[in-house]
Amino acid sequence: MKKIFKPIVGYFQSVVSEVKKISFPTKKQVITDSTVVLGVIIVSIILIGLFDGAVSQLIKDLVLKG
Repeated sequence: MKKIFKPIVGYFQSVVSEVKKISFPTKKQVITDSTVVLGVIIVSIILIGLFDGAVSQLIKDLVLKG
């Protein structure tokens, strides 16, 4: 009977050991990382919008000239 529970107990002991190693970011780090992500998203939106506008204008020019 002990042979059945030994691996189960060992598993949960290793789970508890790994959970104790988890470190959560500080509030300052979360704010900094979130700001960087939002900045990159905004810059990406602007660049994609400019590229889309340029390609759209190019296609319109080619269609109207042709």
